[in-house]
Amino acid sequence: LYAERLDRGPSVDPVGRLAVRWSRRLAPDLEGPYLPIERAVPALDAVHDRVYVGSSTGQVWAFTGAGARVWMYQAAGGVGAQPTLSVDRETLYVGSDDGYLHARRAVDGAVVWRTEMRGALGDAPLVTDDVVYIATESDVIEAFDRERGEALWRYERQAPEGCYVTEHAGLTLADRRLLAGFTDGAVVALDPSDGRVLWVRDTTADLAPPASDELRFTDDDTTPLA
Repeated sequence: LYAERLDRGPSVDPVGRLAVRWSRRLAPDLEGPYLPIERAVPALDAVHDRVYVGSSTGQVWAFTGAGARVWMYQAAGGVGAQPTLSVDRETLYVGSDDGYLHARRAVDGAVVWRTEMRGALGDAPLVTDDVVYIATESDVIEAFDRERGEALWRYERQAPEGCYVTEHAGLTLADRRLLAGFTDGAVVALDPSDGRVLWVRDTTADLAPPASDELRFTDDDTTPLA
């Protein structure tokens, strides 16, 4: 995936093209002509020379920068979102498609806690010193105590009937506001301490009226910027 030491950058061949240093199959037990697409983006820890990544079969891997396996654990559901490290780089937070948020010790993969969430994750958890925030594909925002995994608060919007794009917006924390986009086209600012709604912006109001037979997607699947 990248060079032996993360801070040295990728190798380059004489004509200036990036060269593959190593590759690993994330679902080694699957065989056949049709293999799943691995959607999870790796999380990198340059300080400790680690790569963390999940797979569609629910395995979460830790590799060194040179591609050597450090540890692996099996979550019950597939992992389609990027894991997130705590600020101190000691704990890894991973969401699985069966509706669980896992906290694992980064050094060896040992369990710290596991808690149920309302839906699967399509984007990485957002982690602060004290709280883990997640946005599920079921239009639910949840906050958990970072050390114990206890639920702190939950905010949910009801998705309207219709056909939607499969992705979901991630979370942005800025100026003591937690920003998120939803399937109904709303962008919402929440108080990160208790989930209280600060404001709501309906982005569908900016769309031109559809033709009678036109299929229009109104969901907001882009992570807000601040």
